[in-house]
Amino acid sequence: MTRLHIRTLAATLLVTAAAVGFSACTTDGTPLASPSDLSAPPTSTASNDDDYDYRSPTSTTVPRTTSTEPPISDVPPPPDSTSITCREFLTMDKSHQIAVLKGVGATRNFEVVATLFSITCRATPDATIYDLIHNPPR
Repeated sequence: MTRLHIRTLAATLLVTAAAVGFSACTTDGTPLASPSDLSAPPTSTASNDDDYDYRSPTSTTVPRTTSTEPPISDVPPPPDSTSITCREFLTMDKSHQIAVLKGVGATRNFEVVATLFSITCRATPDATIYDLIHNPPR
């Protein structure tokens, strides 16, 4: 892998990690809470609190969301997992991507890692998944 590929991979991973980290802290670009919010008692913005029904909701079901992705199934790793390139990895569905990651030694967070590799592989299509896991850019 050339230095340019390594730098591109490092930059991609850094931007992805930052985006994931920042998205967990905010909803619309503003912090969810500040230290000053913790010292003040909660206030209500409702015009008339007497009209609000504080009882538990009658239904506890959560509406299901539909996904366009097929469900992830347990697929055995292919025998050539160590030689699969990013270009090949990008053509696979999530179940097969996870199987490849398991086959090259990934041990946890398979869905997140598969998503990160799907992003990273766009910049390094000729790199092997094995090399990206075992020889990360420094």
